[in-house]
Amino acid sequence: MEADGKVSGELFLRSGSFGIDRSLGGGYPRGQFVEIAGPRGGGKSTLALHAVAEVQRRGGRALYVHTSPLDFYLGQLIGVDPSSCVEVEGVLAGFALIDHTLSRGRYKLVVLDADDLVARPSTQTFDWPLMIANCSVLRARSRLRDASTTLMVTVRRPTPAARIPYKPLLRGAGVSIELGYRQERHDGLALRAMIHRRGTEPEEKSRLIPLSPDGGICHYREAVELALELGLIEAGELSFRRNGVTIALSAGGCVQWLRANPDEFVDLIRAIQQAAKETSR
Repeated sequence: MEADGKVSGELFLRSGSFGIDRSLGGGYPRGQFVEIAGPRGGGKSTLALHAVAEVQRRGGRALYVHTSPLDFYLGQLIGVDPSSCVEVEGVLAGFALIDHTLSRGRYKLVVLDADDLVARPSTQTFDWPLMIANCSVLRARSRLRDASTTLMVTVRRPTPAARIPYKPLLRGAGVSIELGYRQERHDGLALRAMIHRRGTEPEEKSRLIPLSPDGGICHYREAVELALELGLIEAGELSFRRNGVTIALSAGGCVQWLRANPDEFVDLIRAIQQAAKETSR
């Protein structure tokens, strides 16, 4: 894998979630538009901040534009450079800044986290910020392709969508992620994500993304769940095994084993990423 996220000739950006990367065959496509929709508190900013942190961790440039006060504590825990975050007043100012940024073509990822970009489910119509957002996104599409920049926009939907098949709120989205309300599990909170890629069926892309107590994605729990799904960790009647060796007596024990063995965690992530690459073929 190269630093810019190039695998087998396909360009993508890591999402910060192993489950999302697997569902998309490697991550968010470069040069496309990504929409994240969901209710307030559903995890839109969490996913956006993780994407920014992944780009910066690999030496790339990312811009995070937000229209409401940002939880800088969460951003720093995830690993986002605070200097890349810019607060603006309203969605119009946000798209104006993004339009100027895309014309310069220096960023791999540009995010607009706009809490005032709201879909109206009662009437199935959009208020004027969404209408303007559609115009801005359509105007930016050619620049995205030319610069290989990914544009991510969050849209607040007061309640999770009930439409089948799913229809993106903004036109031209190559990837749309529909978030529900955070779910309580025996091992903590999790995000319910429906991942839609143009031309795919939404039922095949459902993911439950575990959260850590600080609000970010819990990569250890997510890695264990994906490893069990892929057969990289085998669950027996009395124990859990990795490469034929017993590592724990429970899924929670597997998480603790990964925390205590960072090299094993890296090897497991590589195996998961290899599986995601094979999925994209």
